[in-house]
Amino acid sequence: MVVKEAKVPEWVSLWGMPDDVLGRIGEQLDYYKNATNKLREQVRVIARETIDLLLSSPLPIDIDEQKRDIVERYSAILVQFAATTDDPDATLNQMWTDMEQSVSFYLLDAGHNDGADPTEVRDLIDKLTRLRNRIPALAAEISNLSAVIKGSAGALPSLDLATAQSLDILGRTACELDMGAAVMTRLIGLAKHQHNLLRVE
Repeated sequence: MVVKEAKVPEWVSLWGMPDDVLGRIGEQLDYYKNATNKLREQVRVIARETIDLLLSSPLPIDIDEQKRDIVERYSAILVQFAATTDDPDATLNQMWTDMEQSVSFYLLDAGHNDGADPTEVRDLIDKLTRLRNRIPALAAEISNLSAVIKGSAGALPSLDLATAQSLDILGRTACELDMGAAVMTRLIGLAKHQHNLLRVE
């Protein structure tokens, strides 16, 4: 007897299975979280040094030299952050598109498959929900960090370009996170509807 191999849907080769796409998104969120946490700690150290220097009494003779040193280190930190997070091939927006297509086709197939398992759809709902619930904390962290960078950089000269680059990346990431939360909310709604249909059948 010849056993037929299950045909892999064409959409899987284009966008991947939902679990794979969600895994990649989770890894990217981890990457941004770690990069943001590292930058926050570095900015905190620089900001503390700047405040200590500006409030020191009496002012040190070499205050201008110390300020230049802080500016150079601060600029290097911001440039490094920009270099490691500004990857056009790893934008969250592209991942949201892959996720939306993958999950939508998965749910469409489930609706046309008499043997579809409601528990698998329920599992997908849980995974989407957990992923979406990670976004608010990261978005708030990015917003707070942007405010800190603006405030601390304002006390130091010659940081305009490095500050602008890092703030642009942080702002873009915040927008991408908002978009992802909206996409996931919509997909969760679709998945819940499909889950209810499968249970009724």
